[in-house]
Amino acid sequence: MKHLLKPKNRMLGGRELRFLSIYAPFLCVMALALGTFFYLLDAPDLQQLLPILGLLAGTMLLSGVISWNFATTLYTKEKDLRENRMLRESFMEKTQSGLFVKDIEGRFLYANDVWCRMLNSSHQAVEGKTDFDFFPREQAQLLQQQDAAVVANGDRIEFDNILTAVDGVSKFVLMKFAMRTHSGRIYAIGAIVHDVTKVLITEKALQESEHRFETLLDMAPNAIIIADSNGMIKQVNKQASNLFGRSVDSLQSMNVDDLLPVADRERNRQRRENFMKAPATHVMGTEDDMIGERGNGEQFPIDVALSPVWIGDEMMIMSIIRDVTKHKHALQELKQTTDKLRELNEELEGERKNLEKRVNLRTKELEQSKQLLPAAYVFELQITALACRLVQCRPYSNPFHKQIVQPRAVSAALASGCQLPNALSI
Repeated sequence: MKHLLKPKNRMLGGRELRFLSIYAPFLCVMALALGTFFYLLDAPDLQQLLPILGLLAGTMLLSGVISWNFATTLYTKEKDLRENRMLRESFMEKTQSGLFVKDIEGRFLYANDVWCRMLNSSHQAVEGKTDFDFFPREQAQLLQQQDAAVVANGDRIEFDNILTAVDGVSKFVLMKFAMRTHSGRIYAIGAIVHDVTKVLITEKALQESEHRFETLLDMAPNAIIIADSNGMIKQVNKQASNLFGRSVDSLQSMNVDDLLPVADRERNRQRRENFMKAPATHVMGTEDDMIGERGNGEQFPIDVALSPVWIGDEMMIMSIIRDVTKHKHALQELKQTTDKLRELNEELEGERKNLEKRVNLRTKELEQSKQLLPAAYVFELQITALACRLVQCRPYSNPFHKQIVQPRAVSAALASGCQLPNALSI
């Protein structure tokens, strides 16, 4: 098949030139020698023939030298051409791209192994066939139209084609170009074919992965910013845009230091340099107050969780940022509540101590009263006994005594357990 790559109006090959360069001079010398021989047959004197014989010998020697040099040069050129042809064929067969050559009528003149595998055919099966033998009619017609466009344009043209290959629908990129003879006439169409199906599948998977990653970023409740080692922002989510009051595009053209007040930017650069020296996940803003700055200049407290992430061979810094304004307010309210509770506790403690003091005082008074109780009880018994004697011994003639004193004396006597006469108890 490789000989079909040569144009039909090719120049003389190595064999023809070798014949002309070696055998033709010897034939001329032989013809000259024969002519001299026949001349000698008619020559009357041998002395007259010596110059002619010398000329004949010199001519033969010069012709041999010229023929040898010419043959050596041709052999060297043929060797170089053969090596170049082998290099071209080796390159065309070992390349990862499909290569083929068609004539003007659309017949395959050459196809390398890659293109033959794409067609699921051999070199012999491809030679002399057209696109209609391997592809559906609509696709084959499209390929023929592209060939005609290359011939009409006379230059190379790149085409993106979706072709139905043997193993299914594949995406091909074809670089077609016109092949010319030495006279400039287009005699064939060459093509370099790249099967980009796997590349497209990989790109699609990568795009889907990036889309999922962006979706996850946007679903995160906190602002997320991914920046390089210099602080240049590479990717943000919607929460970061809402938090800092800037668009996603504007954030991706900024440095993370620009999201802080001017007074804090140098300090943040030092934090980033320290992080790059020893990358590890940690949180900033809990112990030292960090302040963010929105697009309108408004400042608000934030805390930032830093984490190293690898994108390709480059380490990036992922910052998860949270607005802690409400948290700070809650802490402040909690502190105020704690202070109030502390004051209330101190007041209650004072009341408790006062109450305890009063209880102790009352207890002391009760203890003292308890000590006086026996004497009062004895005195009460004595009064009761006296009342009993008065009731039993002295009659009550006085109305006052009878109405007031006697009932009270009787009650006291009964309460003390005294036995009264029946007359007195009536």
